[in-house]
Amino acid sequence: MAKHNGAALIVVQNVGGAGNVAHAALAEGGVRLELRDASKVSADMIATQREFSDVRVEGSWLVLDVSDDVEGVYDSIVEAGHFKAERVAADGTLSEMAAKKRGAVSLLIDTVAGTIAPIMGILCATGIIKGLLAFADAFNLLETTDGAYQLWYAVADGAFYFMPILLGITAARKFKCNEWLGAALGIALVYPNITALTSGELLGTLFGGTPFAMDYYTTFFGIPVVMPAAGYTSSVIPAILAVYVASKLEPFFDRHLPELIRGMFTPICVLVIMVPLTFLLIGPIATVFCGIVQIVFQAIYDIPVVGGLVCGALVGALWPVLVMFGFQWGLVPIKLMNLSTLGYDYLISPNIACSFTQAVVVLAIFFKTRNKSLKELSFPAFVSGAFGISEPSIYGVTLPLKKPFVIACVGAGIAGAIVGFFGARVFMMSGFGPFAFPAYIDPTGARGFYDVIVALAATGIGGLFSFIVTLFTFKDPETSRAN
Repeated sequence: MAKHNGAALIVVQNVGGAGNVAHAALAEGGVRLELRDASKVSADMIATQREFSDVRVEGSWLVLDVSDDVEGVYDSIVEAGHFKAERVAADGTLSEMAAKKRGAVSLLIDTVAGTIAPIMGILCATGIIKGLLAFADAFNLLETTDGAYQLWYAVADGAFYFMPILLGITAARKFKCNEWLGAALGIALVYPNITALTSGELLGTLFGGTPFAMDYYTTFFGIPVVMPAAGYTSSVIPAILAVYVASKLEPFFDRHLPELIRGMFTPICVLVIMVPLTFLLIGPIATVFCGIVQIVFQAIYDIPVVGGLVCGALVGALWPVLVMFGFQWGLVPIKLMNLSTLGYDYLISPNIACSFTQAVVVLAIFFKTRNKSLKELSFPAFVSGAFGISEPSIYGVTLPLKKPFVIACVGAGIAGAIVGFFGARVFMMSGFGPFAFPAYIDPTGARGFYDVIVALAATGIGGLFSFIVTLFTFKDPETSRAN
């Protein structure tokens, strides 16, 4: 372990001190430090150590991916900082005892992040493909009837259509139950015959005349099976809730069934109970919850004249802060819900400029600073931010300097206000940076290029504001000014 003492000391020195670490957790492939204040971390300094293949802050966690001898590095860090050690699961969740000490909001964020985060990469990848296909269709490079278009669109749209299956697997890992049991519950939600029910004969409507009206097309022993108009394809909340309840049932049957038969009969018992329960109770509850969320945000956006402007400004300005604390995961399900029910999202669309404003602020600092180490750090952070990865800009440059971070947030807020005021929409999941703009192209062609033009203009204005203000106000901190 002695060979890792140097790296361990660098971690302690650049994590904000030992007092800033609540838990030092050993996870599969690395070390996770739960932080009390993520703004105190100098991730770029820690990343200089050869022991770490990647260093990043995710919400309230500092994630250290270790290239070799994970336990040795972990033990050295614990010893150097006298941290409270904690073993965690492969998905990074704390033990039950440690989790109980966390607040309800933190646990909710951890749950959402733990289920959606593992598939965000594939969602962004397929979202980019979908955006490129929208470009190709808009410029008549491909027809929607072309074989090439249809093959690529199968994966571009399929990942979202069958999202409950993906979430069933990740939620099962999160809640520590059989992941194939989770997948089976997701499959039931998107099974073609179930989805086709909504196009059949309408038997009745519950809560008719209210925002929570739900139609039903079949019954389960006389109990109405209510479903959203589009079924549960692309849905988020029902699959997560269903797997959570299943994770409580599975150990019950494992304890009470003979070992010889539990491998087969535990899944049978859980599925026989959970599939009807999901459609009769969990699904409708999730539908009502999502309806409430939509109503609240729609009410804000519907405030005459200023509703979209105010909401857009808040989303744009606060998005980097939400990312810092991991709160952005609480909004992602709403975006996915809007995309599946409305065909577009208006809530998160104002965050388009957040990474760009951070990037241009860092670029302005690169031009102004006379501090060699800050200049060397700024340009790579700018390049990363220009492609939508803002963490190096935030944690390496703007946040430690405080004022540049505020300027970037204000610039993003201005851009968000423009997007919200003009009602620009996003029509699909997307990548980051320049790959986010294709998501603003209406695939139906009804709105033309209106939304992407607004997004580009808003980003340009917000970025220009951030760059100019930083250029004229930035001064090297006296303690770091080059001689």
